[in-house]
Amino acid sequence: MDLRPSLDPAPTDRHEVVREGVPSPMPADLYKTVFEASFGLSLVADGEGRIRALSDAAADLFPSRRVALGSQVQEAPWWAEPDRVAESVRLARGGLLDRFLAPIRRDGVESTLLVDVQSVDGPDGELWFLLEARDVTTLLASEAHLQDAHMALDRERAQLRAVLDATPDAIASVDAEGRVLVVNQSARDLGLDADEALFLGEPVLERGTWGAHWQRALSGETVRTRVRRAASDLRPAEWLDLAFAPVRVGGDVRGAVVAVVDVTSRIHAEEIEGAVEAGLVGTFVLDAHGHLVRSTAVLRALFGRPGAKSVEDLADALIDPEVARAAFHDVLAAPGRTLDLRARLADNPASLWVRGTSIPGEEGTRLVGVAYDTTPIQDADAAERWADLVDAGGWGGQGASAETVDVGVLAAPPDPAALAARLDALRRTGLLGAEPSESFEALTRLVSASLGVPVSLVSLVDEDRQVFAGRTGTDLTETPLSHSFCQHVANERRPMVVDDARTSPRVSDNPAVEAMDVIAYLGVPVAAPDGHVIGALCAIDHSPHAWTEDELRLLSSLAEAVTAEVAAHQADPSSDS
Repeated sequence: MDLRPSLDPAPTDRHEVVREGVPSPMPADLYKTVFEASFGLSLVADGEGRIRALSDAAADLFPSRRVALGSQVQEAPWWAEPDRVAESVRLARGGLLDRFLAPIRRDGVESTLLVDVQSVDGPDGELWFLLEARDVTTLLASEAHLQDAHMALDRERAQLRAVLDATPDAIASVDAEGRVLVVNQSARDLGLDADEALFLGEPVLERGTWGAHWQRALSGETVRTRVRRAASDLRPAEWLDLAFAPVRVGGDVRGAVVAVVDVTSRIHAEEIEGAVEAGLVGTFVLDAHGHLVRSTAVLRALFGRPGAKSVEDLADALIDPEVARAAFHDVLAAPGRTLDLRARLADNPASLWVRGTSIPGEEGTRLVGVAYDTTPIQDADAAERWADLVDAGGWGGQGASAETVDVGVLAAPPDPAALAARLDALRRTGLLGAEPSESFEALTRLVSASLGVPVSLVSLVDEDRQVFAGRTGTDLTETPLSHSFCQHVANERRPMVVDDARTSPRVSDNPAVEAMDVIAYLGVPVAAPDGHVIGALCAIDHSPHAWTEDELRLLSSLAEAVTAEVAAHQADPSSDS
């Protein structure tokens, strides 16, 4: 069956009018009038492609209807791609319906037509063509704008996603029904427990305490709370600050968001700061058998064991000695393990926090550590209870005073006799030609971790160089004295505090400021057994750092352990202390 339409106005069932309810053939003049008056762009061409009829809308594209009639359809002056029109006519001649977008230019204006070309029955059974088109310029522009808007929205979403994933705080949101919509990378990395877990599309309202907080936020409340997550096989104990808040659109709650901040380090820093401020910091070194080979008076006083000689003595002072003993021995079992022990004393309400790192040695693993009293000191009686510990530890571990190097003036040349005596004491330690000490390395790691700085050093100040017996954050083993800040500590036998080296007359022209990015510096003396200051334990920051008295006290406490290691090496150069 031939389904092509016909242009023959003879009576057929294709072209009808209804008169008094009875279908009748459409008169040819009426058919022609309706076709020409059509709002569409319509052309009829014969088998040779000559235009035989066109609608008024199509005629408007020609200088006149008379000019259009008889011309080749593909030769109309406004086609921008006439070959494409000719190809479409060829396809229609083969019985195919073709549709394409045709750009046109008329009176300097460019627009786009959506063109359909199909074959039709012409007069006397000839094969003619019907070309129908509509101007889709505005539609295409709207679609392009819509596509651009979608692309811009996608870019903004990607940027927002990148910002959220780069945010260190964990962030997640839910819709009004409590289903998870957004989870950033920090939240995914947080390793939340079952009641806390955030998976896209899953409901959260029935999940224990967190579910209750979500419900309150969806009801319009803002909920702020702090929780402590117990330690597990995969992570240590943590403190988290949570903030749940409603998301409002037009005054209505459409969802909720949570921000989770890991404040463990902040809380630990506050505890350490309190301990340092009160002078309640002690250092120690344990050998592979758990014997105390180094310990400060403060350390022994903290545990209430002035005569402590081993880890057994320390553990026996705690409420749960077996747990403590196991923790110490587990760290001593292999180098590179970390001790992080919180315990309470058995005979008073004090709470201790013991941290350390195991290091290799010729006679087995050693544990280098530090202990803090983290008991809040709330009244004068409590402070007085620990006064003897402050006195026992002294300030700086080597009888140093609170006076520091004056960094506002240029350095004076060292006294020749004092310099010679200092250098002689340094050489007697045997450290200048020794292999790097793992004990010193461990102590510098403790400095960087405790003060939050990228670089820390045990620097031995020689005649024309400084040698790094221990280092964290740099691969350098020594520098010339031209690059040394520690020489000022050694020559003046007191700490040096530099918040911003670029503005300090004492060190602003030191090449290390540019070459090694030494912007902030905190250094305290390290002494030989005879009391001569042979170098410094220092902390270095790559940006300005307003050092506090507490940080100075903490660094001085750790310098006690460095000085003890110096003495041990001088007494037994074969030991890896």
